[in-house]
Amino acid sequence: MKRTAFVFCTSATLIFGVAPAFARSPLIVRTSLSTNFVYFADTVAAHITVLADERRIKPGSIRVSSSFLNWEEVAPGRTTTVLSGTTLERSWSFELACIQAVCLPSGKPRAARFTRVVVTASTVDGSPLTIRRAWPPVVVAARFGPSVSGATPAFEIDGSLSPPAYHVNPTALALALDIVAALFGIAGFSVLGRALLRKRPVKTDETTPLLAALRLVRQARTRPPDDRRRAVGLLERTLAHEQDDALAAAASHVAWSSAEPSSERIDLLLDLIDTEPEHPS
Repeated sequence: MKRTAFVFCTSATLIFGVAPAFARSPLIVRTSLSTNFVYFADTVAAHITVLADERRIKPGSIRVSSSFLNWEEVAPGRTTTVLSGTTLERSWSFELACIQAVCLPSGKPRAARFTRVVVTASTVDGSPLTIRRAWPPVVVAARFGPSVSGATPAFEIDGSLSPPAYHVNPTALALALDIVAALFGIAGFSVLGRALLRKRPVKTDETTPLLAALRLVRQARTRPPDDRRRAVGLLERTLAHEQDDALAAAASHVAWSSAEPSSERIDLLLDLIDTEPEHPS
């Protein structure tokens, strides 16, 4: 229920929030950072959002290029796609951190900037379109203040401790434990080997109705329009059976609208389904 409400809320935002902007350009690019101030080696989340008017832009032609210079990605990037009517929203998210000396502040916070984001696409008539968007600045501060010149830390050493004593020689005990561990390992591999020889794996078909419908839709992308409609129609009924009304409505729109279900529209539908965590691709 929450996922359905989220899809509908996102659709309403796309329809009413970007329509005036599309009057100026069929492609809108936005950049944002989770924070504009970090301490050295802290992470910052960077987001790129592209809004495209499907009536004027070929969705499959959208390409994004950006360089974070000395900053490294500390986690795999994430991509999400939302299709609402004729509006496509595609977002990229990155977790970044700079642990190199060039990012280390010297006495005062250091301002860091990334290169501009370059987004390219093709209009429906084949004309190229390029948009460049700058990132907000981010300031990196040192975690500690400057050290006092010539200062040497004073360490206290306790020399009154007596040498350690053992009831069993540690070296001999370690060797004995290693031998025991090796014997247990050999015994375990022997048992496992005999079990594998006695039992062969049985192949089972774990294909769910949804995965089967998605496979047919992907195969129908290059087939005649009637075959595409039937494949997407089957996907619609499968989603409806699984009580996913929002995605079922999107599939119905692609399958039974007056315009034929083109490969681009099918790709957008598949991207929308792939962003749902409960539908494996």
